[in-house]
Amino acid sequence: WDPALTKKKYRQQREEINHMRVECVRKLKKTFGSHFMGGLRHNEYTKKNFPDCLLEDPQSAVFGNYMNKLKNYPIGVATTGLHNSIGLKFAEYVAFSHAIVSEKIHYESPGLMVGKHYLEFNSADECVEKVGILMENHHLRHEMMEINHIYYKNYLKPDVLVWRAITKVLNTN
Repeated sequence: WDPALTKKKYRQQREEINHMRVECVRKLKKTFGSHFMGGLRHNEYTKKNFPDCLLEDPQSAVFGNYMNKLKNYPIGVATTGLHNSIGLKFAEYVAFSHAIVSEKIHYESPGLMVGKHYLEFNSADECVEKVGILMENHHLRHEMMEINHIYYKNYLKPDVLVWRAITKVLNTN
């Protein structure tokens, strides 16, 4: 995000988010080369400030194209977004039964655990390290993928989400 286009009180947060994402993209590209697919969306701000971090194909940011490409990668990286959210990408990775490397999650999800459903990082170097662990350790990667598949079936499938919401409402009255 262009920090200049937001309220002054959020500018530092936008700059920190941008810095982490840019550093992760740079280091993941450098370390994993053609095995890495990712980058920043093409817009005036990113083209001017981070041309080395842009998505190779701007069309890969289009939702349908993104979802099609996502299926082909067993590991997903989630960085913090606005207001300390991780965002929908994390849920998409779980839905695709991916192994996940994520910045710290600042909210609670039932049964979701660091080290079991995802590996956590606090810096771009640590992000690369955790992705490397999952790339090298096939057993750990496949175990995490299976656990995330089970988590999706038990917590994130649309019918399960609706049922859990209905039962929660009915049980609180």
